[in-house]
Amino acid sequence: MNSFSVSRRRFLHSMALLSGSMFLDGCLRRIPTGLLSPPDPMSHLTVDVHCHFFNGTDLQLERFLQSTQNASHPAAAKAAPLAQYFNWKLAPSGKSEMRKLRSEHMRVKDVQNNWKKAHSEPYSKFRHEVLKHRPATAPIAGTTTTQGSVPWNAPEWQSKRWPKKYEDAEPHLVGGSLTAFEEYFQYRYVALADYLDLYNKGASRSIDLAITHLVDYDWPLNDGKPARTQLHDQVKLMERISVLSQGRVHTFAPFDPFREIAYRAGIRNAKWSALDALKQWVTRFGCIGVKIYPTMGFAPYGNSEIALESWSGVSWKWLDDLKSIPDGKGGHATIGERLDDVLGEMYNWCLSIDLPVMAHTDLSNGLNETFDQFPAAKYWGALRECFTGLRVNFGHLGGFEKTSEKDWNMPSAAWPSGVNARDLVALMSENPSAPGGRFFADSAYTENVLSDTDRATLLDVYQAALSWMAPGQPRPVLQNRLMYGSDWSLVMLENDMEKYFADFVSMFKQLDAQAGESTENLSNKFFGANAVDYLGLQDGGTRKRLTDFYSDNKIAFGPQGQPAWMSKIQS
Repeated sequence: MNSFSVSRRRFLHSMALLSGSMFLDGCLRRIPTGLLSPPDPMSHLTVDVHCHFFNGTDLQLERFLQSTQNASHPAAAKAAPLAQYFNWKLAPSGKSEMRKLRSEHMRVKDVQNNWKKAHSEPYSKFRHEVLKHRPATAPIAGTTTTQGSVPWNAPEWQSKRWPKKYEDAEPHLVGGSLTAFEEYFQYRYVALADYLDLYNKGASRSIDLAITHLVDYDWPLNDGKPARTQLHDQVKLMERISVLSQGRVHTFAPFDPFREIAYRAGIRNAKWSALDALKQWVTRFGCIGVKIYPTMGFAPYGNSEIALESWSGVSWKWLDDLKSIPDGKGGHATIGERLDDVLGEMYNWCLSIDLPVMAHTDLSNGLNETFDQFPAAKYWGALRECFTGLRVNFGHLGGFEKTSEKDWNMPSAAWPSGVNARDLVALMSENPSAPGGRFFADSAYTENVLSDTDRATLLDVYQAALSWMAPGQPRPVLQNRLMYGSDWSLVMLENDMEKYFADFVSMFKQLDAQAGESTENLSNKFFGANAVDYLGLQDGGTRKRLTDFYSDNKIAFGPQGQPAWMSKIQS
């Protein structure tokens, strides 16, 4: 089974080549039903703490593909400009989707037909562009690479180029690179509907609350030039979707320290402060946390201790002097010192209002191999000591899905031990008031769960990890800190992704049985209770902000007067 990093790179490679050959089995093909799939009021609380409902116009597709694919897949890197061209031209921007979400399309009974009509124009444009730019050859229909290319006029291509099921815009969710790529052409509201329709079926639980994460790659990847749908519009759009979904989805806003550094240094194109924007997005637009992405070029803290050469391999036009960067107040410092300055200010503000932080901690998807290592456990030690009480989620738990049962059964070596996931768990403290006392982790993108054989192995890994204790931990801590995450929509590239949620539910029932937990104790912690603690949904700052958000937006809930997730916490 491929690892997360390999799977994601495989997807990015396929995305570029599919665009480069002008092939896509339809566009904007799925439509929301009149109401989002409701949660089961009788099932236990379930929160997905790690998912994404963005499309390609929200991202720096060209630069991202070029930066992450050039060495391993040069053809994909060359196709990247075309991938972005097609997506940005045809996928709905944030502003266009906002207009539809505020229009009669969301107020009339026949929601499905109105959204279908809204899809027809960009779909026609897509077909026109494909026919206008088609190359001499294209991938065999149904494949995700250019291997086995055949002429466009070949029978096997002509007969399958535009399947009627896509022309009719009927839902057809199956896994694979092609389906994942198509999702980047969808409305964000449609992506949410897809997700809830798929994962509220076939399991004994249903999704009560999904936490979606936005990213800011403008400065690390494109010298500050924005994506087609700019971040302010993304945040406003997700606020609207939170209201329309009646609290089924809430958003973590992005924070890029490079944007803040550029703004303070007076760099051209740095027109707004990342920290000021974050404060506005949280206090005015309903965001409930902050997302950071260390593999874009920074450690979570302690950058001042990192050699300057670590940043010298990236060509940033806006940052030509790593040793002396102005702060806008007459001071100058190194890139490492500047990063710690702005990150420290952000963490202190989060502490002051009890705002959770989420970080990508898998050692992958960076701009280079050096940056891949920046989320490692050794860089979290300084943050742990300096910002006690900060709520942190280690997204992907440092590559947890790649660990073995042996990694969690061997005696603890000197720290760091080289097993990144285990070293992150060693930073957690049982006492919420102690350093690391509010460190959590999620299971996002654990594709191993989809295979019966691999799931049996994964079961042993989870059993060992949930029982593991680091030196100084009086009891195993991970069972009270590990949370469910899907990494939708990226998980869509797995062929059996429709089973992802149900397979996790099934595996944790086995873990409960092995532990003698007749009350599903481990399951309830993993799928719900740990997320409540991390997010502060019961008595933390997030609970107060969301209560105010629902009131300010006059959201009309059912007889209970609050979203299902809130009712389940109280019960």
